[in-house]
Parts: sequence; structure tokens; C-alpha cells
Amino acid sequence: MSSVLRKYLKALTVPGKMVADSSEDEILSLARRIFPKEMVEGTGITVPTFVDDCSVIKLELIGDNSELVITADVLVENEDFQLEWMSPYEIGYKSLMVNLSDLAAMGAEAVGMVVILGLPDRVSMSFVESYLEGLKEPALRHKVMILGGDLSASEIIFSSITLFGKVPEGMALRRDGVKEGDVIAVTGNPGEALAGFEIISRKNHNVTRAERFFTERFLRPQARLEEGIVLRNIGGIRGCMDISDGIARDVSRIAKLNGLKAIIHGELLPASDVLLDYWKKQNRDPIEMIIRGGEDFELLFSCDEVRFETVKDLVESSNGIKVTRIGEWVEGTGTFVAKLDGSMLDISHWGFDHFEKKQEVGK
Repeated sequence: MSSVLRKYLKALTVPGKMVADSSEDEILSLARRIFPKEMVEGTGITVPTFVDDCSVIKLELIGDNSELVITADVLVENEDFQLEWMSPYEIGYKSLMVNLSDLAAMGAEAVGMVVILGLPDRVSMSFVESYLEGLKEPALRHKVMILGGDLSASEIIFSSITLFGKVPEGMALRRDGVKEGDVIAVTGNPGEALAGFEIISRKNHNVTRAERFFTERFLRPQARLEEGIVLRNIGGIRGCMDISDGIARDVSRIAKLNGLKAIIHGELLPASDVLLDYWKKQNRDPIEMIIRGGEDFELLFSCDEVRFETVKDLVESSNGIKVTRIGEWVEGTGTFVAKLDGSMLDISHWGFDHFEKKQEVGK
């Protein structure tokens, strides 16, 4: 049994000491033990984390010819996750990964993070330990230092991270700048995370091997940081963002910003046979589900048509993640799926919105 699994099971089955019986200093002491020295006292930090009210970093950490990139995201219990199907380790892991995905969409590299954690009295210290271990995994992998944060008593669990990154001056990827005739492309296989979410929403046991692949895509997404840097260095990439709320919703955002019409070709959407079979067994239209699906954190971008094959080859050769052309930009407004019979389906209002009234998929 792995040490990670052992700690996860301990967090679920052995209450131990509770947050209500602990102090803020005890939780901070736990964090000091878990995070390696280089994450809290790394080169470029003058005043280390956990020593003062603020960390102090040298500007050389960003670089004279680089710009600072800042993003923030929050995961809230019962809105973004439920403890019945998301472990404390996965909460910590995903909290950072969704922020790293925002940096990837800008072609940026990570520098450091500020973590704010809300904890109810009912939470055990072993839960906090597992959360911090989950946070540490992607932080170590992508060289993210801890620059500080805060702890708060709360009726629900929430994890909020502000992430700082850097990008060479004038080279940040943007959502604007899209031109008529540009190709619309995506990395990886968008839509797999939605299948995972539906599976864990229906059951948290007796998950098949194929289903487990999809649940992992939802619970432990991968930010495409390396691919974002490749796109940044190629130049000429436009309308770039990560797919967090679904292809339909995110393409529509780019369409509105750039005053253009997006045409998506359903038959071009990348999908494994396993994913297609899954949706068919659920009596759902696979194309619709792939377009609606969110939480994949793949990259969506546009470029000149004559350069697309070169861009595709460079990205795919960098890390083995495939790139697929799924559509193009034309004169007009809105986002549409081109059907094989020649008709157009308006999908401008499909996708996830935090503040929209929840509807069933397909309504």
C-alpha cells in the first residue's frame, strides 16, 4: 500500500485529533513538516514563509525581462466538491492544478502561491495533513513555492489559492486577437472529465477500470503548462484559454470578445472509442456531451490555417499530447455546431456557469 493511500484511508477512517481541538499554530507546524525547505525558503525569498506575516521575494525571482502573472481560484464544499466522492488529498491537488491551468493558458511558468483554507470544527487534523500532501504533489512537480496564506474557521470547507507566475515580456498568450479564417484547436480529449463527474455522482464504489480513468480525469486533472510554453514560444497563437466550463461556453466567450462566429465540426472532436461507447450506453449524444463537458483544463487556441500543421507538430512532439483542429472562425456572431446534414446548431448558451440556474444536460 502506498504512503499516499495510507494517509488517505487514515483521514477517512481514523478521526484522531480534530481541528476544533487544535490551534492555528499546530496547523502551521504541520505544514512546515510536510513542505520541503526549498518550497518555503527557496532562492529569491528574503523572508521565508511561516516566519513573518508576509513573505518577501526578490524581483529577480520574476526576472528583468519578464512580467508577473496572477490568478486565483477557489474550491467550495457542496459547490465544487463533496466529501463523499472527493478525498482531502484530491481537494488539495485540484486546488492548485486549476490555478496552474490558468497559467498554462497564458504561456506562463509558476513562481509561488498564497493558500487560504477554511476548516469546520468537524474536520480532523489527519484530513488537513492529507490535503497538504495533495497540495504538495503538483507544487513540487511544477516548482511552486509557498509565499504565505491564511487559515479560517468556517461552516464549510473551502480552499482558495492565489498563484503567481511569470512570462517573458510581451509574450503572454491572450484570448483576443482572433482573426477571421483562423483554425480553432484543442489539446487532448475534452469531455472526459464530464464522464468522470457523472460516474462519481452516481456511485462511489464498484467503479470499472474504464470508468476509473474518467473519474481520475475529473478529480486529478493535468494543467498543460509545457504545452502552453511551447505555444507561447511559437508565436502567432491567438484566442487561447483553458477549457474549464466546456468547449461551448469557452469558445462562446472568445467569440464575443473578438466579434466573430465560431463553427465547430462535431465529427472532428477528439474522442476515444471508450468515451463514445460510454455516452452511447447512457443514451446520450456523444458529440453534445463532449461539447458541453467542462473541468478538462485542456488548452483551446486559434492560429492561422497555413501554420496549423506546424503548430500541431511542435506541440505534439514536445510532450506527446495531441492537438486537434475542431473548427474555424468566420464573419458573424455566436457559436455553432455544423451537422453532417448541413444544418447549424446554436450552442452559444451551452456549458457551465457558476451563477446560472442549474439545468439538466440536454435541456
